[in-house]
Amino acid sequence: MRDSQQRISTETALRLLVKQERRQIIRRLADTPNGVTAGELARELGEPAVMYRGGDGEQDRRSIQLHHVHLPMLEAANVIV
Repeated sequence: MRDSQQRISTETALRLLVKQERRQIIRRLADTPNGVTAGELARELGEPAVMYRGGDGEQDRRSIQLHHVHLPMLEAANVIV
């Protein structure tokens, strides 16, 4: 996380924390000072892995949501870099 003194609005904080997955990501990042990979985060998210086949091979739903929903939201709010 960035500077622990950083302030965000209550509305932004509630929007970020409404999903359990984002709470897990924030907690994991706060507990891991040396960082964590996106793959490790995807494996730790609570929902079961559902595999999708596409042009780039198989990806699980956790990884897709992590890369396209959760991490971008946290980055846009300057919670992660």
